Amino acid sequence: MGINARHVGFGMAVALWGAGTLAAGSDDLWEMTMKMEMPGFAMPPTKTTFCSPKDAAYNPQNDKMPKNCEILEMKMVGTKSMWRMRCTGKESFEGSGEVTRTGDTMNGSMKMVMNMGGKPQQMNQSYSAKRIGSCDAAAQKKKLEDDMNANRQRMCDQIAEQDALNGGMVPKMPDSYSRKDQCQSSKAPLCAKAQERVATYEGYSTYMQNKGWVAGECGINLETTRASLCQKSLSEKQYGFLKQSCPTEARTLYDQNCQGYGRGYTADATHPHAGLCRALWSARSTGVPAATAASAPASAAPAAKPQRPARREDTDEDKPRDSRPGFHF
Repeated sequence: MGINARHVGFGMAVALWGAGTLAAGSDDLWEMTMKMEMPGFAMPPTKTTFCSPKDAAYNPQNDKMPKNCEILEMKMVGTKSMWRMRCTGKESFEGSGEVTRTGDTMNGSMKMVMNMGGKPQQMNQSYSAKRIGSCDAAAQKKKLEDDMNANRQRMCDQIAEQDALNGGMVPKMPDSYSRKDQCQSSKAPLCAKAQERVATYEGYSTYMQNKGWVAGECGINLETTRASLCQKSLSEKQYGFLKQSCPTEARTLYDQNCQGYGRGYTADATHPHAGLCRALWSARSTGVPAATAASAPASAAPAAKPQRPARREDTDEDKPRDSRPGFHF
């Protein structure tokens, strides 16, 4: 359905804010059951506990919210708390809700209209809660904030891990890496991992293929890295990488070791460097200027296949039959 966790999370958070405005006396521990429904779709009920502060002047507008979200209206009518909120941006939505408290029970609902792929989508949430004990609201709030920060950091680290592996799948660095309240702290570890990753054959090839933002933002010079890996591949006999990423070095190695290769199956099989020459066969005509390639020894190219001597009995009628696919001598 493409539901963003923020849509569900804000519905719950605002419900808790509304409940908080009704708290009086000792801090109260509540158990809440939430249901969510959309046209053609319903999530199973979920349960959570929260601590309602005793301060009757509590206002949700004092709580942290993303900068693109705001409480439009908040008011109290008897034991009922009502609000309207809005979030803008790519995943925008507007919603209104209410919570009513009666003694040790609470009931509420929230309706949201979300922007999903440019189309409006309705989502309804309902809440029911009962008081199950006492709690320290300030401590609960700090724990909630700590948990949210830990979850955000864990998500950022996971994203950074993937970006370090693939070099970033887009040309421009995502804004989240520039924001202190998002993934800024994950950028330095990302760059350290990227330096290690790109120094491998697979990592360099991946970065070159994806052409992402990581190399530029992390100060990685891909040409310097390529030159280093080319020298390394020579000593480690990584001919596949050499042929793919180091055409000049591959051609030089081929010319030094593969004289006479390509003259025929039998001769090639007994060549002292057959494996190397076979791996670098395509490098014989790449990685050097045309003039140099033209002056390369004739032995570097495969010899022409010898022609079958003509037979006296061949006639004009036989020739078309000889040239049919699959007909060989």
